[in-house]
Amino acid sequence: MSVKGLDFEGSAVGLREQSHAAVGHGAVHVHQQQFDQAPPAKLALPDSLTSRELEILALIAGGLTNSEIAARLFISPLTCKSHVSRILTKLDARDRTQLVVIAYESGLVIPGQPH
Repeated sequence: MSVKGLDFEGSAVGLREQSHAAVGHGAVHVHQQQFDQAPPAKLALPDSLTSRELEILALIAGGLTNSEIAARLFISPLTCKSHVSRILTKLDARDRTQLVVIAYESGLVIPGQPH
C-alpha cells in the first residue's frame, strides 16, 4: 500500500526509515522517544478521601450523573452533590472533567473495565 509516495509494505523498521525521509528525522525521533519512555507514575490520591468518596469518584469517571449515582448508591441526589463537592475540594479540582482525569491517572479506574 502506498500513500503520497510512501510504501507501507514490509517491516516497522522500513516504515520508520521511510517516514524519516518523508517528514525529517527530528520529528519522528521525538515521537519515538515518547514511546521509549517508561509510563508515568500513578497519581496518589489523598488519604483524606473516604471509601464512599472513592466510590463516587469512580462512578463520576464512569460518566454517571449525580442523579444516577444517587440511585445506584441508594442516597439522595443532594447527598451525592455534597459528596461531589467535598471530592472537588479535597482534590483541588475545578470540575467533574478534572475528577475523571484524576480517577484514571491514579489507577482508581482502569480503561475498559466496568464501573
